[in-house]
Amino acid sequence: TAVLAWGRGVPPHCEPSAIDAVLDAARQAFATVVLDLPRSWGPVTDRLLDASDATVLLVPAEVRPVAAAATLIAALGPRLLAPRLVVRDAGGRSLTAREVSGSLGLDVAATLRSDASVRTAARRGEPPLRGTRGSLADACQAVLSGVAVPSGAK
Repeated sequence: TAVLAWGRGVPPHCEPSAIDAVLDAARQAFATVVLDLPRSWGPVTDRLLDASDATVLLVPAEVRPVAAAATLIAALGPRLLAPRLVVRDAGGRSLTAREVSGSLGLDVAATLRSDASVRTAARRGEPPLRGTRGSLADACQAVLSGVAVPSGAK
């Protein structure tokens, strides 16, 4: 599995041919390619979304993030292929995964507990997952197990 991700800022301008070349190379080398889309929308995000075979939305189990996700889902509509949901537990004041799923009309692929070690690693710029145990590893496995690998892929 390969993960292609953007930072938090606005993605730089990229020629469509460059995006296609990176995606083609990743698809040739890996059976599964995960695209962590930029948070801001634009031509780069459009190109990456159009190249996707499935969509997984990570949504914190709080009212405002669920409302934002509902707006995104409504705006993207049919462009979201096989959309599924990962619900991140926001702690004591959170909604349930069932409430988030019902509000968004999406099936829950996985739930993710808040994990201080993941937040600490992210602040340090380190990979968040160093082993095969824990809530993040479980959520990743649940999501990846639900993604069909095209025939003929490595």
